[in-house]
Amino acid sequence: MISSNKFVCGDCIGDDEIRCFISASAAASHCSFCGVLSDEPIAAPLDDVGEYINQCLRQEYGDAVDELPWDSEEKEYVGGNWDSEELLTDVIELELPNDHNGVLLGELVGYLDDITW
Repeated sequence: MISSNKFVCGDCIGDDEIRCFISASAAASHCSFCGVLSDEPIAAPLDDVGEYINQCLRQEYGDAVDELPWDSEEKEYVGGNWDSEELLTDVIELELPNDHNGVLLGELVGYLDDITW
């Protein structure tokens, strides 16, 4: 697991379940990504949010090694498979409304298991 001192607020993630997790885990009044400040805690530790997303994905998606046949001639898995960034952006279509430079996406991908999903 990556260790970060960053915090992310619910406004930076466009998923209701993740927003609820952030709200319940809020420990900082400043978001490291959009820069919003508040008098109350609004942002959860990025470490916790990244681990939560990874655990949620693990409930729905598996490692291609365990789930799909391998075509040794083509050197690829047979069936739908994705790397972690593709899973978040193309399959899950996770919205990151304040991530204009891709930094938050890159950070979140770093928390996911390094596998072919």
